[in-house]
Amino acid sequence: MSELPEDIVSLVLNEVYYLNKPGRPLEHTPNRIALRSCALVNSVWSRPAQALLFRSVTFTPRFVKTFFEEDMDESRRALLQHVRTATTLPWDAGYDIDDLGKTIATCIERCTALYELGIYAGGPVSFSDDVVDKLSQVSQSRPAPLRSLRILECGVQSRVVQQLVSTFPSIEFLWINCEVGLPPKVGLDCTAQLYELRLTRNLRIEFFQWLLQCSQGRATRDSLRPYCHTVRSLRLMPFNQISAEVVAMCTNLEELLLMGIPNIFPLPKVLPATLHHLEIVLVTVITLRTRLAQVTDVVKRHAPLRLLSLRGPAEGIADFEELEAACREHNVVLDVDDGGVWPVEASVKTRTFPRRRSVSNFNLMN
Repeated sequence: MSELPEDIVSLVLNEVYYLNKPGRPLEHTPNRIALRSCALVNSVWSRPAQALLFRSVTFTPRFVKTFFEEDMDESRRALLQHVRTATTLPWDAGYDIDDLGKTIATCIERCTALYELGIYAGGPVSFSDDVVDKLSQVSQSRPAPLRSLRILECGVQSRVVQQLVSTFPSIEFLWINCEVGLPPKVGLDCTAQLYELRLTRNLRIEFFQWLLQCSQGRATRDSLRPYCHTVRSLRLMPFNQISAEVVAMCTNLEELLLMGIPNIFPLPKVLPATLHHLEIVLVTVITLRTRLAQVTDVVKRHAPLRLLSLRGPAEGIADFEELEAACREHNVVLDVDDGGVWPVEASVKTRTFPRRRSVSNFNLMN
């Protein structure tokens, strides 16, 4: 085993990299125990295993002390060059927000190839002006720009979201997993050219328009209208009349992901001709009442559809067999996963949808 060529070693490490199966919670978590064991085999195994170990890091107290608070030697500096994604720990009420900001600044400064930053920053407080200036300074001096920002937790009355978005104009992937209660502050501008925007909460319309900058109108639908023709993948949790209108406006849509089967407000009768992947996450299924007839109808009348993904206990629904038969008849691949988890893909640009989980995505983070 120790005599295997490096190419074969890399293939083996790619297979053991992920701890959990696709479509399960925390599916991108690396299998650190397996990777550490592989790093101890010999030098042929050690180099690629260590590189994968440091592709995705978390700001544990030990990691921060070892790599951010102490003086750096060449070996530790070399390890940090492998880091592509970094995530802070969930917010601790006793932790000073400016200390978090300084740690983030050090991370950005030392992890020169960092591609994605995930942040937990609970509480109503915001970064001080000195910390914002420091973050802006290290952002501008980076050899490789930060491309993805995930704000996983933030206080409703905090300006951390706006401070971070305005500080990193190079981001193309933005995920906001919290409510934003304050309107945009004058003097903080959003100049990011976003490729992907993920929102798990409804934002104030002023803040939503601030993110998009060129938006017009007073409703989310009107704010999205100038951008709809560029949308290739759309994810909607609540589906209502506005959602149906937005789908119809996305004339180049390739992928549509919904939470639950639309009932009160059905999908548009005419879907975009480019739509080839429909995915539905079935979080709650009452087998005696839930029906798939509307999904079956989409399979029958939307000829461009090539892949239908159902996440959740779909096989227990009464008319599942009718859906299976329709998929066979119309050459639509039916992919059923009983996990029922909202997907979280890597923040990388793609040519086709759906995006698949793969260690090779790290190669796109350079």
